[in-house]
Amino acid sequence: MTTYTAIPNGDIDQDSPLTQPLLTLVRDNPIAISEGATGAPRNQGISLDNVFAGYLTSTGTTPAALTGLDGVKQLKIAGAVNNSASSQIVQIAFSNDGGSSYGSWQSAATMTTTSFGCFEMTVNVVSGVCSGSGFYEAGTSGLTIVASSVTVPSGVDAIQIRNNATGGIIQANVYIIGGDA
Repeated sequence: MTTYTAIPNGDIDQDSPLTQPLLTLVRDNPIAISEGATGAPRNQGISLDNVFAGYLTSTGTTPAALTGLDGVKQLKIAGAVNNSASSQIVQIAFSNDGGSSYGSWQSAATMTTTSFGCFEMTVNVVSGVCSGSGFYEAGTSGLTIVASSVTVPSGVDAIQIRNNATGGIIQANVYIIGGDA
């Protein structure tokens, strides 16, 4: 990871010389910011709008995790559910310690019959507010986003998703959504 070093105001005033160390900082600091280096300012809000964060696959009740979400306020989870067991529930859990531990599983969406469905939901990881929609194969409605809100710990930096049914599979893309929480 590239090291972030703050540039003192005295190094960039009108009478300061343009030096090799200064140009190195001008080159390296934006890289360090994008990598999330220690001490670097964090990208916030709209600068992170609709950025791909990761791909998750959960088979049965085995969870899939995504870490490195420090400072993120909202996530969009867009996925497909292959439900070979009826009454499958898509569940989500949150961590604020880098994925070392997670809170309780919370229901996010349900499928009441054996089928294939797609869903898209937005989760505000600051307030816990959720919204979204889903549909079964052939565009018929029926996959229900059940959570209008979830309980989130302060400082969410990782999530997990899973099924409650042993026969189901969830595959999802996760995106960081910009804007204020």
